[in-house]
Amino acid sequence: EDHRPRPPRSPAGGHHQAARAPPFLRPRMLGARKLHLLAGLKVGGVTLRSQELDFYLQRYIQISGLSAVVCFLTFNGMIKVVIPEGQQPDSEQFPGGSWEVMTYYISAALTMVLSLFNLFLTSFLVVNAQSLALRGPPGAVADCVKACRDNWRLCRYTLAASIVTLFVTAASCVWMHIDYMDCDEVIHVVNTTNVSKSSNWESEFSSGGAMPSPSLPPPASPSPALLRLHGWQCVMTEHMAATVFASVAIFFAFLMMVRHMRQIAVMLAIPADHMTVGDLMVERQSEAGGTYSVDLVAEASTPMERIPMVR
Repeated sequence: EDHRPRPPRSPAGGHHQAARAPPFLRPRMLGARKLHLLAGLKVGGVTLRSQELDFYLQRYIQISGLSAVVCFLTFNGMIKVVIPEGQQPDSEQFPGGSWEVMTYYISAALTMVLSLFNLFLTSFLVVNAQSLALRGPPGAVADCVKACRDNWRLCRYTLAASIVTLFVTAASCVWMHIDYMDCDEVIHVVNTTNVSKSSNWESEFSSGGAMPSPSLPPPASPSPALLRLHGWQCVMTEHMAATVFASVAIFFAFLMMVRHMRQIAVMLAIPADHMTVGDLMVERQSEAGGTYSVDLVAEASTPMERIPMVR
């Protein structure tokens, strides 16, 4: 037989309800409930911030992949491009290289530099932002979101600039490889004997010497001095139309790309007054009689935005 004491039963046959906590313990329970509520808010705020961080990281990964492709194409074109023989830097027609070759290499170098800049910046942000958000102190997720937001516009503008220089590289490559001009070397021979003779007489008279008498026999004529002038005479060929058509096609494709991107940007634009971010702001009362907003996820201890108290 079980001799253990049993709880008293109520007249209705059930157990008595648990006694309520004494009054001196109720404020502590209220404080615990508030701490529990704030902890829940912080957990929810961290979840919102994590979603916002994932938004930036996914787009940084896409920009990094696109920059890597552009950089590879540009580098491959720079090392495998074949410069025509008449446009070499050591050619007689174009000493130092033609304008097509200079434009090609300058635009290709700019494209590769901008793509490498974007590639390293986005990769650095992705790797370090994930590390700080996962293993950082309280408020690290908000710091990662802020760092990604601050560099987002720079990465977008750099990507746009690299695409523009890529189109310039393509257009200059067309002008460099299509033989749109037929140039022939022209040599002009100029007799400078009379010019040298008259200049010698004028120098003697200007130095104070007497003019030679007309009755005296003229001096012996010097040996003829011939000056050869080299030049190039260029005429347009039938390939000029193809060159212009290819350039117009590249420019038209670039304009169509910009036009469609602007249309998509307008359709998917978010109004500035309806932008939703992942911060979790709460209002607290200050000693001066006003209120200030604090981000719970960022663990901010300084006021971020002062709001006048309405009583």
